Amino acid sequence: DFICDSCDNTHNNPDDGLDGCVAIGYNAMGAGDLVAPHYTIAIGQNALLNLANGDKNIAIGYQALEEATSNDRCLAIGYQAMDSVDGGEADNIAIGYNAMKGMNHDQCDSNVAIGNYTMDAVSTNIAYNNTCVGHNSFTALTSGIQNVAIGTTSGDALQTGDNNVFIGRDSASETVDVDSAVII
Repeated sequence: DFICDSCDNTHNNPDDGLDGCVAIGYNAMGAGDLVAPHYTIAIGQNALLNLANGDKNIAIGYQALEEATSNDRCLAIGYQAMDSVDGGEADNIAIGYNAMKGMNHDQCDSNVAIGNYTMDAVSTNIAYNNTCVGHNSFTALTSGIQNVAIGTTSGDALQTGDNNVFIGRDSASETVDVDSAVII
């Protein structure tokens, strides 16, 4: 039940608990102590490199979800997308070059970042229930809860804020810290 191409083949035993897993690429799902991840796909060099027991993850791209060890239900597509999450972060979607790059806090859950450089400044701060779509949207966000940004560079200057909605290209492009704002 484990299909591996270009990995070390130490996990091709049908009794090892790796149900429904696919790894394609050098070190894809390859360095971690694979205990029992299920229904997980890693495509690309170092994709899901350190996975141990997270379930239902999909990583496509160089170093996508590279540090993930026990994360569940994460989708990362793109070069270094969501590369630093390493444990409790769950239910995140990152699509794009460096989308959610560097994010690493157990309370960073249920975020959606679509576009290159989206949500790539969160680091070890708390950010959850945020949605951004558009190149560079929320690129400066370090912490925030329940924010929405739709449009190229929408909310790109926001560093901290909760419960905001930014719609349109360059919306809130000079707003650094705000709560409960609607900017169109």
